[in-house]
Amino acid sequence: NGELNIDTVPAEANIFAFLPYAVKGVTVESTRVKGFMKVKWQIEQDTPAGAEAAPYVQHVVRVDLLSCLTGTPAVPDNCRNVACDASGKGEISIPLSLADENILWGVNVTDMVTGMKGKVEQK
Repeated sequence: NGELNIDTVPAEANIFAFLPYAVKGVTVESTRVKGFMKVKWQIEQDTPAGAEAAPYVQHVVRVDLLSCLTGTPAVPDNCRNVACDASGKGEISIPLSLADENILWGVNVTDMVTGMKGKVEQK
């Protein structure tokens, strides 16, 4: 009926985002290029068969470069928030120090609107 009931606690901050589509997931790929970790991602719409995809709204993702040994961000400067383009895609190159060149890295990309994550690990 176009009605939405949301229970909230008074005087507590709440953030709501309403999208004209459902998000199916986040796909991520990463490649290491001398001195850089190149990360690409795509926010995927869950579009019913035969339906036309809705235009994307602006998504912001959190890109975290993680040590494969610990699963935690080893260098906070290698993590950042990035806006996707108008098709839900994004790309970033993260510079690696000489000391970071020999570390196996994983990448988490988290859609800040839905909380959905995509992850890739180097082998």
